[in-house]
Amino acid sequence: MSDNIKRAIGSRIRAARMAKKLTQEQLAELIGKSVQTVSSLERGKSLPALDTLATLAQALDTPQHLLLATPAANSRREQKEFEGLLILRGLSNADLNLAITQLRAIAERER
Repeated sequence: MSDNIKRAIGSRIRAARMAKKLTQEQLAELIGKSVQTVSSLERGKSLPALDTLATLAQALDTPQHLLLATPAANSRREQKEFEGLLILRGLSNADLNLAITQLRAIAERER
């Protein structure tokens, strides 16, 4: 498998972990793996097995398909969109409404 795809998957795992405010140690404990395994996954040095992917997705409260990357998923813009989705998922309804209002104002300013 392409090293770019491995790195993209690793980057998504790292972004999801950081959005949950977990350390590598905490994530390793949650998924029953070593810190070295988490580090290797995040750096794109290895890929998670399917059962590990399912456990990661559950621990990170993220659908499995969002952790997977396609060759088109390597863009900086898509990575930022993914990180934004993770952040928005953690907001209360009131904060989500406020964020949407602010994003609409920014979008209007850009037009």
